[in-house]
Amino acid sequence: EIVTQILDAIDQQAIDPRAIMTEQRRRCLLAGQPIRYLVDQAWHHAQCEGVAEDGALLIKDSSGTRRLLSGEVQRLRKS
Repeated sequence: EIVTQILDAIDQQAIDPRAIMTEQRRRCLLAGQPIRYLVDQAWHHAQCEGVAEDGALLIKDSSGTRRLLSGEVQRLRKS
């Protein structure tokens, strides 16, 4: 089943290159959630804004909107 789904996704990508990213953006569980992320061995708090067109995670903190391309991110409980 997994292989079938992967092959279907590859076929869809050939037909509509934006389809996979559009679906990933729609399914992002972090969008609109408070998060913390690890940079240079320090945790920082932010709000997840969703996923950019290129796959970067968009976050908003006190310094504005940033793009995370890799690293560790954890969803926080809303208080």
